[in-house]
Amino acid sequence: MLHAHLVDAHGETVRIDRGARPSYEVRCPLCGEHYRQAIKRGRADRSFLEVFEHDVRVVGADILLQHLIGQHPEAMGVDPSLLTEDEVTGDAGDQTN
Repeated sequence: MLHAHLVDAHGETVRIDRGARPSYEVRCPLCGEHYRQAIKRGRADRSFLEVFEHDVRVVGADILLQHLIGQHPEAMGVDPSLLTEDEVTGDAGDQTN
């Protein structure tokens, strides 16, 4: 429910590039770090994004939420002492800065 709300209320936080190599990108509003991921199925099936755009945005919102909690817990109202090591490092995969 939280992710769906984020997408519905703040869908622009997940940018979708529909070019020759479809991808989605999220950028942290606090530190500017960004994460970009190819949408592999979108390249082979051009209608994929039309059908699954909302789902792609939900995945992007999840990546951003993990980053915010792991890297900026105080700003998110989270007590850092309650986070596990995995949550603190927040390794989201192929990050590009």
